[in-house]
Amino acid sequence: MNLTLVKRDDVLHILLKNRQRHVTDYAETMLNRQIDILTALKKAVKDVSAGKEVTELSFPLPEDNTKVYDAAIRKLELEQRNELELDAQTFERWVMDEWHWKDNFVRTASVYNAKVLR
Repeated sequence: MNLTLVKRDDVLHILLKNRQRHVTDYAETMLNRQIDILTALKKAVKDVSAGKEVTELSFPLPEDNTKVYDAAIRKLELEQRNELELDAQTFERWVMDEWHWKDNFVRTASVYNAKVLR
């Protein structure tokens, strides 16, 4: 098994930073989504009032994954050792911020928030 030796505090710092970015991205995305919904509904009411057809409205909902970060952070906070060996999958998630849900989050969030395209 390929393990990477890391300092607990370094990984904790990275996870906290990545969590904050996710929280910010999610909040901005939800605000932009709300604005998009209100704008589309106002237009739909205007169109219906003018006798025009209204197309189907769709507003994909991004998933808030803050709890995933919280669990990893808590695990590190309780860790007794100063150095850890991370397997490749854990390293990808905790250090590189590449989670199994990340592509879906970016795809959905980018509909409302171009800053999420990272």
